[in-house]
Amino acid sequence: MFKDYYDEKRQDRWFLNIMKVMAGEIDSNKVNNISKQTGVSSEEIISRIKAGDRLVARLLCKDPSRQSIAEECQKDYITSLVGARFVDLPIGQLIYESKDGRKTQGVDAVIDGYWYATMKVVHGQGSSQTRQRNEAKEFIRISQEVNPKGVMVIIDEIEGEDISHFNKLILPENKARVRILSSDNFKNFKQGK
Repeated sequence: MFKDYYDEKRQDRWFLNIMKVMAGEIDSNKVNNISKQTGVSSEEIISRIKAGDRLVARLLCKDPSRQSIAEECQKDYITSLVGARFVDLPIGQLIYESKDGRKTQGVDAVIDGYWYATMKVVHGQGSSQTRQRNEAKEFIRISQEVNPKGVMVIIDEIEGEDISHFNKLILPENKARVRILSSDNFKNFKQGK
């Protein structure tokens, strides 16, 4: 299951990020902020990291979910299942604009030379998660209007929410060329099921 794969990769990235801090990759701004928030001196924080305190190092490292690990995991997971060919596009290369001037985010990848895809991993609720869902909805609305090829949204709801409501956004005349899938369903799609 994608969720298990994603959780494992995210834990691996947390460990890697903690090890980077332990090796001396320390953001002095973060140290100063934590010092102000906790009342512990910056020197004490650095000293504890040098002494091997991983918990303190964890406070200073980057959150993997803010490092585009999600798309990376989706691509790797899907490729391991069915060997799909992903062509990554530079950020912002393809930005769709609707006939009435609305814009949507660019395409994350082209899959098998036909499917223009945006990829999202969503974790429960919150403003950034709502933004992720809204970006996917806008991509569906606008890209099916202007993109003559296949349009795909690969969205994984980590907390198990149903993604079928996205299908309501597909115009009847576009049912054959617009797909909304989770990473786990991509294999069935490739096999024509």
